[in-house]
Amino acid sequence: MHSSRIRILLNTFVWVNCSLSFAEVGEFLVSEKLLKQIEIISSQSTPFYKRGRLIEPNINIRVSNQLIDSNEGGKLGLNVSLTGTSRAHSTTPVTRNRSVQAVVDSQVNANFQQQLDFTKQGLATSDISGNVQIRPGNISVNNNFRLLNGLVNRKALQQAPGQIASELPREKAELEQQVGREIQKSTGEAKKMFDSTMAALAPSVADKEKFPFQTKLSTKTGADGQLKLEVSDFGEPKSRKPKPDFENKGQLMASGVIHQDLLTQVMTSELAGKELKMSQLRKVLCSPKIQKFMDFCQLEISQDAEGLSVVFDKTKPIEFIFDAGRVTMKLNALYRTGVPKTNDENQVLLNSPGETNPQFETIPYQVEVKYKLDGGVAHLEKLSVTEKDPVAPTGLAAFGSLIGRGNHSGDSSKTNRSTAGALFNPVAKKKIQSEFEKLFAKEIGFHSASLPTKVKISDAGPRGKNTEILEAGSILPIEVKAENGWFASGSTFCSDANRAFGVTFSEGGAIQSLEAGSPAELTGFRVGDRIETFNEPEGRSLAFGNAPDAFIAFVKAKAANKASKDRKIQILGSDSKGNKFSRTVFLCPSTLNHKQEAAKGISQFRQQ
Repeated sequence: MHSSRIRILLNTFVWVNCSLSFAEVGEFLVSEKLLKQIEIISSQSTPFYKRGRLIEPNINIRVSNQLIDSNEGGKLGLNVSLTGTSRAHSTTPVTRNRSVQAVVDSQVNANFQQQLDFTKQGLATSDISGNVQIRPGNISVNNNFRLLNGLVNRKALQQAPGQIASELPREKAELEQQVGREIQKSTGEAKKMFDSTMAALAPSVADKEKFPFQTKLSTKTGADGQLKLEVSDFGEPKSRKPKPDFENKGQLMASGVIHQDLLTQVMTSELAGKELKMSQLRKVLCSPKIQKFMDFCQLEISQDAEGLSVVFDKTKPIEFIFDAGRVTMKLNALYRTGVPKTNDENQVLLNSPGETNPQFETIPYQVEVKYKLDGGVAHLEKLSVTEKDPVAPTGLAAFGSLIGRGNHSGDSSKTNRSTAGALFNPVAKKKIQSEFEKLFAKEIGFHSASLPTKVKISDAGPRGKNTEILEAGSILPIEVKAENGWFASGSTFCSDANRAFGVTFSEGGAIQSLEAGSPAELTGFRVGDRIETFNEPEGRSLAFGNAPDAFIAFVKAKAANKASKDRKIQILGSDSKGNKFSRTVFLCPSTLNHKQEAAKGISQFRQQ
């Protein structure tokens, strides 16, 4: 066989193999810049006795994290640093009534590491590795020899370094054991915070048996470090259009892109063939796995919304459509028009598909719910109920219907419906629509979350420990799209440390400094850049000039808005080399109290 033909076959095999093994239906990214914001601070200051010596540690423990490169299963490294002092008190008897007391102040520095591996069962922790360095510093001695105390002290000071050196290994081991317990507590809290952060940003697919797609987790460190969760088809992939692109990539700290097939198939497995009351349906449609994308549901559902139960289609109970800036949900169900032929209440409400066949006439119908995306907010555009394949009885079927002999088999594919069902249909439509209107919100926002980023753990005695939020931040959606079957949501991160824009200006109007992680720094502004004009999108441009006062007032007014679309500004300018630029920036909100919002979930970080 010719070598060229072999190459063609190999290339074809590689292409087919790659396309079959991985076809995305979802992708979730979390920037390492965001994960590095998470930090746990604790201390070890409880005195303890060892071999008659009193040890008084005053050590601060700081736990930070960093992603580790891994293509198969993510890896996270926890870095633990210890800094502080340790004061040791010892007494050496010389005679029955005479002794020498020594106090040694030592400087303590240590670094420990622990690796967390993402497994199917969750985060798995490795052993903590590292060491403690103790450097003796100030040594003071005292004695009760009265007239000889000066001589004794000088002699004791001469011997002290040798004694300390001989005791250092044991003291180091004792201190490592004592501090090790504090390290375990701190890394445990860091793991909880990381778990909570990931739960807020990406969907849970822990139930692998029921999840109809395969997943792949990977981590990458560096300037573009990120944690990525990819979701793809099992077996032969479907053909799908390309994913939408984000316009403001630099400011994104987390993003999620899902295809309509993902939600359709996941929800189908939960609804197919079931009969649910409206309260039960609400729990499904308003579950965390859906709320991470869109929160369709009203905050509360009224008690009178219990008057309807929905019998879902067995093969296609639900369908999502993402296109043309709209999110559409279609629910396919059956309406009962007769009385079930059973007195068993357990058979009236079908808890799982296939257990019973409803012995009453059914009319198939569809509920269509459509939201229009508008700058970070979705407005309910349509909620309608339509009968599927309506049939008017004719001939003998019509006569049979008049005397009540319609189809009661529960098979919606048959066309002979009773006149009672046909006459009742308008009433049924109105009732169904009314109940669903009580369920779906008229206006919805997109998933945001406030998280503690720097937490201090302190000992609280018998009650356990106190948890204090030192700093917090919020994940805020800034770009939301629905097109070509894909729904895309991108979020930025604003914290207590970030101002709305995050720069200071020199007297000449150039940028003098930038805050790390601020909207300005993330979108590419650098020291020396000059702003020439600024405006709201599609608004009148304002000149910056040489004084930043007008720009600062503009930013302050825009930052007071709640919706991300109202905090969006456009800036034209030039860098220090004279190159022109145009940038879109979403300002951090000045009205959001990050600590207060994060404190609502602080209970999960407390000791149980």
